[in-house]
Amino acid sequence: MRRDRRSQHHRSRLSCTLCSLVGRVRGFDTDFCKPGKQAIKAHHRNKIRPKKGASIAASADLDEGLKQAHPNDPRWDYGVCVHRNGGEAFYWVEVHPATSSEVQAVIKKFAWLQNLLRAHPGLRKRTATEDGYRWIPTSGVHLLPAGKRKIAQLGIHLGHGELG
Repeated sequence: MRRDRRSQHHRSRLSCTLCSLVGRVRGFDTDFCKPGKQAIKAHHRNKIRPKKGASIAASADLDEGLKQAHPNDPRWDYGVCVHRNGGEAFYWVEVHPATSSEVQAVIKKFAWLQNLLRAHPGLRKRTATEDGYRWIPTSGVHLLPAGKRKIAQLGIHLGHGELG
């Protein structure tokens, strides 16, 4: 009994509005929003981690959660809720090969994400201001300078998956 109370307290302390807000997106399958990093595909989990002093409270697999409703859309991969200093911030993470030939694909996915966030202001409002949009390479960065510039101009941060 004691153990259950402790785990309930831990869950409530790390609760996050990500799942309730993403759950309002038309067609989103709420089975794809989970505590911690559980909604992130196993082979991507090691690429996404909290900064020191931060914790990942929840994650949403946007790609899988919206696949049925939007099968042909260029869907962004994940939404991640991070707690730090008593507040929460959302990070929007795309794990994708970082090659020059993939820049346009990521830009299309980013445009899709921006449309989603415009339609759901609660999600946009909680997005981390400085570095809320992340492109995490599957293995190394192989972009020409023009591609890096385009991505940076859009506000997408290319590189590490340390959030918070």
